[in-house]
Amino acid sequence: SKVIIAPEAPKVEIIPFTQEQLEGLRKEGLLPDYNLTRQSLAALREGGNPLSTWHKDYQDFEAVPSRGSAVAFNSDKPFLPGSNNKILAQQLEMIAVYNRELQQRVPGVIAILGEAPDYAELAFTHFKQTGRRLFGLEHGYNFTRTQTQLGGGGHIALVGNFDPGDGGLHVGGGWSS
Repeated sequence: SKVIIAPEAPKVEIIPFTQEQLEGLRKEGLLPDYNLTRQSLAALREGGNPLSTWHKDYQDFEAVPSRGSAVAFNSDKPFLPGSNNKILAQQLEMIAVYNRELQQRVPGVIAILGEAPDYAELAFTHFKQTGRRLFGLEHGYNFTRTQTQLGGGGHIALVGNFDPGDGGLHVGGGWSS
């Protein structure tokens, strides 16, 4: 099947957080000032964002859009505490627990492990708004695992190492689930 990559992101109706949710998210230390606009990795790169290029030949992977939604996260502590070096199933369980707790405090929001284009768009949006690199020097050039599968073999895409001297934001594979 032929993959068509739109030169610009489609217009998306994004449901904003309610005023109560905004207040609750801020109390949680989460910045609710970002939207994901269904941009693919290809569209992000075409938009001039510095993105690693090993996957340019994988058009299906390149064409996956980010979710069209409002997003909140803690830019100082972007990783779920205690989640490092856990397998995917353990991380998903940790997120499920965090999600249940968060929903009790801020009804109507959902905590998830995102897809590769979600984290890529978030990193570039955050950089444009603040000049700070999510997954950059202040975060040890670390990566986040995503839920995006890479072909067969159980490999999961990761996003991180936002190093301006090393090709920009890296989106790649290599981690098993």
